[in-house]
Parts: sequence; structure tokens; C-alpha cells
Amino acid sequence: MMTPNRQDLHLFWRELAMLATGLLLALLVTALAHEQLRQARVKHATAREQLLAYHSQAIRLALAYDTWTTYRARYAELLRRGLMDTATRPDWIERLQQAALRYRIAPRQPFPGATPVAGQQLYATAMTLEFTAAHEAAFEATLARIKTLPGYAVEHDCELALRARQSDRDHSDLDVRCTLYWLSIAPVSEARP
Repeated sequence: MMTPNRQDLHLFWRELAMLATGLLLALLVTALAHEQLRQARVKHATAREQLLAYHSQAIRLALAYDTWTTYRARYAELLRRGLMDTATRPDWIERLQQAALRYRIAPRQPFPGATPVAGQQLYATAMTLEFTAAHEAAFEATLARIKTLPGYAVEHDCELALRARQSDRDHSDLDVRCTLYWLSIAPVSEARP
């Protein structure tokens, strides 16, 4: 095979320039196509991530809807009974002061042993009451009135003690000390007293 000498190159100069230009254009087009492909892959990956996020959200919403339709009657019953978190502390204080009862209300705490479910926690607020009752029926009536306060009360313990009999009375009064737990269900993240 014969290689052209330098003097003959000027004969092929135009063809060589066209070939070099064609190669450069081909490389440029290939680089542009490669960049377009890379950008398309990035867009595809982003769109796929969004689609998966939307799909995940749709599943969570569907589960929440199913849970709501399954348990809405129970929720309504808990709400009616005052177990769902409502701002009841001011009502308690007002009514206890009207009844002239001595009381102590502890901060609301997660109920011991209760684990959060679906972002909801069972809380208990301890309320200690001290009062004097003329007899057991008066004690029971006072306790029944206390349980009509907003919320859901559970008796923890009550101590009854006879007072020393006074000379002007034919019976002894009862000193009463009761601890009640007011239960409520509220979101776990809430940090309220």
C-alpha cells in the first residue's frame, strides 16, 4: 500500500477537512445525545421517586380512611364519654370550687403500660379530692357529682375515716380522700399539662 507524500496531501485537503469536520460533528452530536440521555434519566428517576411517594401517600390515606370507617362509631362513643382529649381542666376547677371541695390535680402523664397506637396515647390525670360527708349516702352523691365533670373518670382509691363525734351532733362525719384518674386520648406529640 502506498502512502501519499506531503505534496499529494494538498489534493486531499478538502476531503480530509470534510472528514475531520464530520468526525467532530459526530462527536459533538454524540456528546449532546449522551447529555440528553443523562438528563432524561435524572428526570425519570425524580419522577419515579415522586410517583412512589404519591403511591405511598395514597396507601396511607386509604388505610386511614379504612381505619376511620371501621372505628368511627367507637370514636364517636369515646368522644361522647369524654375520653377524647378536650380542654376539661378549667371546667373541673370551676365546678370543684363551686362545690367547695379541696382538690389537687396532677399534670397529665401517659398512662402506665399503655403504648401509643396510630400516633395516639392514653393519658391519665390524677385528681385527689378531700371533703367531709355527713354519711355514706352523701359521700356517694358527691362522688357521683364529681363523675359528671367533663371527661372520663376512673376511681383509683377512696379512703373514708370517721371523725371524732361532736357533742352537738348525733353522728360522726366522714373524712373522705379519693384519688381519681381522668383518662384521655390525645396525639403522642402533645405535651400539655
